[in-house]
Amino acid sequence: MGGLRPTGFCVALLLAAAPSCALFTDLGGFSGTADPARTEGGAPDDGDAGPAPTLDAMQTADTETDAPTRERACAKPHTFCADFDVSEDPKYGFTGGGTELSGSLATNATDSWSSPRSLVARVTPVSGSSSPAALLSASVGATPAIHIAFRMKLEANDFANTSVIVAVLNAYSDAEGLKQVQLTLSGTEVNLRAARFDPSTGQTAVVADNKAPFTIDDAWHLFEIDASTVGAHPLELKIDGVSRLMNATVPGSVVDQYVAYFGLWYPRPVAGAWQVRLDDVAIDTR
Repeated sequence: MGGLRPTGFCVALLLAAAPSCALFTDLGGFSGTADPARTEGGAPDDGDAGPAPTLDAMQTADTETDAPTRERACAKPHTFCADFDVSEDPKYGFTGGGTELSGSLATNATDSWSSPRSLVARVTPVSGSSSPAALLSASVGATPAIHIAFRMKLEANDFANTSVIVAVLNAYSDAEGLKQVQLTLSGTEVNLRAARFDPSTGQTAVVADNKAPFTIDDAWHLFEIDASTVGAHPLELKIDGVSRLMNATVPGSVVDQYVAYFGLWYPRPVAGAWQVRLDDVAIDTR
C-alpha cells in the first residue's frame, strides 16, 4: 500500500491493549485529500475516479431494479452518500481508502441492499505483529452535529473469539472535546467507544465504553451513529432504528473536520477471516 500505510497501527484499539501504545490513532494514511471543488473526493492511488455522481444519476441507476419496499439512502440529498452502484471502483466518491496486508476491497452484485452492487471488505488470517485493514473514508467540514448511517451485513466470518472495528469517526480540533468514536463488533455484542482530547495535558483518554448484545445473523442491518457538540445526547448508536447505546457524558467541542472510516480494521494479527458488506453509506451534518 506504500504511502497509504496508516501511522500508529497498534494493538491498543482493543480493550486488552498494551498501555504503552496510543489508545486511539488518527488513521491519517487512509483519509486521502479532499477536493473542495467536488461533492465527493476521488480515490487515492488509482487517480481521479471521475466526477461525483449526481442525484439524478444515482436515482436512475438504482430505482429500476430494486424491491420497492427498500428505502434507498442516495435517493435523497445528503452531505455525503455512496451506494457503490455508479461505479465498480470501490473507492469511487470517497475521499480516501486503501488496504493493509490481507485486507481487500471490492464491489460485487452477489448481494446488496440497493442493487446492483455493494462493497465487500475482507481480512484473512495474518500472523506477526502487523494489523490488516480494508477501509474507505469520507471527510466533511466543521459542523456542530453529524449523523452517519450505513447498511451492513456480516457474513462468512470465523470470529475466533475476536472483535473487529467496522467504523471509526475522527474529530479534528485543537480544542478540548470529542476526538474519536469507534464501532466494534464481535460474535455476540456491539461496542461503542469514544475518546476525548485534553489540550492541557496533550492526552487522549477513553470517556465512553458501552456494550450491548448483538447477534450476527447474516442479514442486513441499519447502523446509525450520532455525535454532537451540543444537546443532551452527544453520542448515540442505533441499530435498525432502535437506540442501543447512548452516552451523554462525552464533552463536545468545536470540530474543524470529521473523517469517517468504513470497512474492517483489525488492530492485532487476525486469527480468523472476517467479511462485511456495506451499502448506502450516508453522512448528514446539521
